Amino acid sequence: MAADEVLTLDAFRARYPWPGDTGVSGVVIERLWHFDLDVSPAALWPHLVDTSRLNQAMGMPEMRFEEQDGCLHGSAVYGGRRHEWVEEPWDWVKERYFSSVRTYRRGYPLLSRCIFELEPHEQGVRLWVYFGWVARGRLSGALLGIGVRQLGRDLARTLPKIAAQAAENHALRRRLRAPPSSLDAVAEQRLDEARTHLLDHSLAPVVVDRLFDLIRSGDDDDLVRIRVRALAASWGVDEHELLQVCLYATRAGALEMSWDILCPHCRGVRQEARTLGEIPRLGVCEVCDIDFTTDKLNAVEITFRVPPALRDVPQRYFCSAEASTKTHIQVQRRLEPGARVSIPLRLAAGRYRLRLHGERRYRFLDVLPPPLPGEHGGDTERADALTWRSAGTGDLTCRTRPTLTLVNDDGQPHIFILEGASWSDLALRPERLFAMQTFRDLFSEAFLAADVQLAVGEQTILFTDMVGSTRFYARYGDPDAFMAVKKHFDVIYELIGAHRGAVVKTIGDAAMGVFERPLDAVRAAHHIQTYFTPGQDDPPIRIRVSLHLGPCIAVKLNSNIDYFGTTVNLAAKLQACADAGDVAMSRTVIDTPGVLDYLEDQRAKLDEIGYPIDGIGQEVQVLIWHTFAGRRTLGSRGIDELELRA
Repeated sequence: MAADEVLTLDAFRARYPWPGDTGVSGVVIERLWHFDLDVSPAALWPHLVDTSRLNQAMGMPEMRFEEQDGCLHGSAVYGGRRHEWVEEPWDWVKERYFSSVRTYRRGYPLLSRCIFELEPHEQGVRLWVYFGWVARGRLSGALLGIGVRQLGRDLARTLPKIAAQAAENHALRRRLRAPPSSLDAVAEQRLDEARTHLLDHSLAPVVVDRLFDLIRSGDDDDLVRIRVRALAASWGVDEHELLQVCLYATRAGALEMSWDILCPHCRGVRQEARTLGEIPRLGVCEVCDIDFTTDKLNAVEITFRVPPALRDVPQRYFCSAEASTKTHIQVQRRLEPGARVSIPLRLAAGRYRLRLHGERRYRFLDVLPPPLPGEHGGDTERADALTWRSAGTGDLTCRTRPTLTLVNDDGQPHIFILEGASWSDLALRPERLFAMQTFRDLFSEAFLAADVQLAVGEQTILFTDMVGSTRFYARYGDPDAFMAVKKHFDVIYELIGAHRGAVVKTIGDAAMGVFERPLDAVRAAHHIQTYFTPGQDDPPIRIRVSLHLGPCIAVKLNSNIDYFGTTVNLAAKLQACADAGDVAMSRTVIDTPGVLDYLEDQRAKLDEIGYPIDGIGQEVQVLIWHTFAGRRTLGSRGIDELELRA
């Protein structure tokens, strides 16, 4: 369509016909508007699909939503009359269009639908907005007609403002009731006491004050579900510092922690556990029509809330805004039996999943990056043609601009969903807390239920062990040796915590630590060995350290959060490769970003050996860092240039 061509209502309806099973008859009210906005579709999309904020900015009434038997039921008061409806699953193609359909049980209409379509335009984007209603009768139709005129004025007033904010990358703020100008005296006193408590623990004053200002006067929406990583990014503060402040604030009663159980499909919160021990082994999402276990990665996210005793923070809705709550979904489209539709797409390179609503099975779509200049087809990127049949199997591959044809060859309707396979990196996962000494110290009573295992992804496991402990006890006697070992554990706790790790447990005179980042573990191991360098302590304690990186699961053991799996076993076994002053590291640790550079900066002397794994006839490549030995430079090509003794 030409840039200056305007669609007629009939043409738009032909492009988006009413669903075949709705039976549109009787009094039908339809309106189509278009708005030329000076903003790109990509920039406008996240602001536009947040229809809850959009509706409130237009002055629409508040809505209530409740899940019943897998369906979302909504209600609101329009024109002095209560309306009740079933919210059907939305259709959308990211950055192109979205549409919603409601079937009413009470109210003026029997049925309604709205469609927003973004069309690239010479000045930015031409936004088409369609609303249609099937009225219950002539009187209802007349009343809806009056509302349509006001709706057009509200859209014309609000959409340019949203476009301007989107162009400047500003978040659209809801016109919520003003937050309380002041809390009651009791709440103020509690906040003041909590703030003083946090500052007494030498936490960052700027971060503390900013968090407490948010608790006092922040927007309700910002407080309903505080996501620490996202908040730190928006504030431009250190994520670790903000998380520490939130943990201390929780212990002081200024915040509450929530362990949110997420559906693996829609990724919505299906249950909010108040404590770690309340996390269930099984979860259910009636909307997606699936049940799931919590022992998979990304099943749990930790968020924070403001306690109701301090401030009432209601969660308010002005629309279900389904597309904005499922940002990982690129395409969601319902097809009737036998139907097919072709959708031109622009996808970023990466892995996606193709699945049908309510089914566990899925296929992968791997999107390859555009070819480089000079490669075959490098001048122009081909538009791959893909066909996804509801009964199809096998993975698919394409470039970044495919045309995807959906075909429902079953005898029942299906909702086709194309979604990103990766999860948000702004979510705070349990493994982040479990590897944080502050959490383990402040919430030492936290434990998992006996039947729950949490996948915590790849973790770096560190083991320390005293060398010659039997001779040490014999030489210094039990009382003095015990005090020396206790002091050495204090040092290990401090150094592991200082490098953003946590001590999982101690066993005899050995300690087990965990880190999210391998580089932090290597630095901690180095500083542990530096502390226990010969001549620096009395009585002399010598340590060996081993490190291994791999997948783990978190479990309950002796009322503590412990780690289990092959990674832990191998990390412990690597102790056999080390002597006093040594750090034994598997290749999985060495090959992670930053580790080799750090070793080169330290001019580390390394030996490489093959460590046999019992029972499977394989060897693990182990690099042994002799921290007491003379230093040797790693060469420009890294470890392979060392003179290895193995």
